[in-house]
Amino acid sequence: MTFGLPTLNSEEPKYNLSMNREKNKKFSEDYNLTAKKIENIILNLEVENFCYAVDNGKEEFSHEILYVFCSREELNYFGKYNEVDIYIKFNLIDSAGYLYIISFHEREKSISFLFK
Repeated sequence: MTFGLPTLNSEEPKYNLSMNREKNKKFSEDYNLTAKKIENIILNLEVENFCYAVDNGKEEFSHEILYVFCSREELNYFGKYNEVDIYIKFNLIDSAGYLYIISFHEREKSISFLFK
């Protein structure tokens, strides 16, 4: 099962990758990730990539749920291809049809998969 990005009336997907987070920015730059490549990784997430869901820890967003996935991808690191585990955390705001990608960087800790 794959997950589609929210759309509204056949418009382009509505999502945002938080590039104000240094880890996301550095990861994207190091692996020369384009918006299209990131979008493809998100669109190809499978149920088996799901790790867990957690309530948003920020008080003003405590009613929202954050979803965590981990996906292994072959990425180009300055001309050398490496298998990389990508830690992906996002907030799917159904009411607005919007996906806010909070984390998109190399996995730093061990992680458990709910459906593997």
